[in-house]
Amino acid sequence: MPQSTPQKKIFFDVSSIREYLTRTTRYSGIQRVVANILSELLAIVPRERMYLSYLDQKTNRYVAISCTDIEADLTDPEDMLALLQPDLPMRGTVPALRKYRKQPWKYYFHLYRLDLAAMRGKDGSLRRYDMTIPQWKAQRRAKAGKEMPHSRVSTQDVFEIVTPGDDLILLDSSWTDAFKAVFAQAKTKNMTVRTLVYDLIPILHPETTNDTMPMIFHEWLLSSTEYTTSYMTISEATKRDLERFFEIYDHTFEVDVLALTQERLKPAQDQGPRKGPLSASVSEDGYPLLARAGMLDTRLRSVVFRPFVLVVGTIEMRKNVWRIAMAWKKLVDEGYTDLPQLVFAGRLGWCRENFDALLEGTGNVYGYVHVFDGPSDDELTFLYEQCLFTMMPSIYEGWGLPVGEALSYGKTAIVSDGSSLPEVGGDLVEYCDPGSVDSIAQAVRTLVATPERRLELERRISQAHLRRWRDVAEDLLEITG
Repeated sequence: MPQSTPQKKIFFDVSSIREYLTRTTRYSGIQRVVANILSELLAIVPRERMYLSYLDQKTNRYVAISCTDIEADLTDPEDMLALLQPDLPMRGTVPALRKYRKQPWKYYFHLYRLDLAAMRGKDGSLRRYDMTIPQWKAQRRAKAGKEMPHSRVSTQDVFEIVTPGDDLILLDSSWTDAFKAVFAQAKTKNMTVRTLVYDLIPILHPETTNDTMPMIFHEWLLSSTEYTTSYMTISEATKRDLERFFEIYDHTFEVDVLALTQERLKPAQDQGPRKGPLSASVSEDGYPLLARAGMLDTRLRSVVFRPFVLVVGTIEMRKNVWRIAMAWKKLVDEGYTDLPQLVFAGRLGWCRENFDALLEGTGNVYGYVHVFDGPSDDELTFLYEQCLFTMMPSIYEGWGLPVGEALSYGKTAIVSDGSSLPEVGGDLVEYCDPGSVDSIAQAVRTLVATPERRLELERRISQAHLRRWRDVAEDLLEITG
């Protein structure tokens, strides 16, 4: 009997996300993409073929974890960190005190205060957080479990186990010289190195990025041609930009499109009983909004009980936040005062001085604009569910995950008519010129003043087939062969 040819191994570089998670316990856009793709691949790829690889900065070795050894939920940043950095303590927060996650001294003050109340059998303090003593103890045990050392998985030197033709897939933004040296060594081992490019924004719109980022990015992209076998992009728009880059520098590469998703946020992992003595008494049928919003952060709750429009993403110049706020100001100044509130939900980014000055000078545009820094996924889910529609009239995007997320919740959006966003929104959204405050304002007026237009778009959304993370993972496997 002829021997079967062994299937090639697939190594996914996670060097960058490994370092990223030492600084924060939250995924941002690229890290969310990496984690979700890997999670889906674990479900459909034979695990003996799949490895997570990274540069160990302490030993300067490029090592891999076999996916046969992985039990972690890679969509959970804490689980990912425990897998890739087992020597570091976990830094997750008890869910009941999540609102204090950016104020460590308040967090630990209330943590120990409630520990003491539970120990003494005093449930009054806990009721304020909609908790019973057993529920508090369950959350504390869950967090303690996170803080205990995870079972350590063994690593192997990548270059001792690879065979020619194995894949090294670079889904993350590993830009440093040390990473480049590793990837170049992979090429000398006859590995197929595939690099995913999300966008060329620092090159095409350097005014939207900080400090020397445009030059650093340009140097990385140019040097990546020394070790990359083929490229992938997350949209047709980015593919066109990348092929233009190669044309300028006289390079020729195969470029495949790995379109991203239109899937909603994944629910938070179960932290035990979610209903406490206060919320359990509320009739969900009679008072559904109270049942959902009664225990939200006070500032957030003050908004969601009124009509509002949602802007999700890093609050920075590239997201066009100044023009969005100016569109609200324009409409109010023209006498159109029956506007919904405008909610920005995302971490504070760079190059937003004009936006900050506008809010400060107008009293947050006469009280219409609200900024929520770093909302949790649970809070974002609630905002998506309750908003009238969303907005993403960005100056430029590589894909536009928040547009796809909004569609998955049945909500339409106002988006730019350029870059990748028409690939995400199709005929399910309202378009505008991102360079024109007038155009953005007109699109807002259309969806607010003409509800039948918004309802028609929502009807289309309900009948549309939206891409899921599983689709992305399957497409990646097809590209790699």
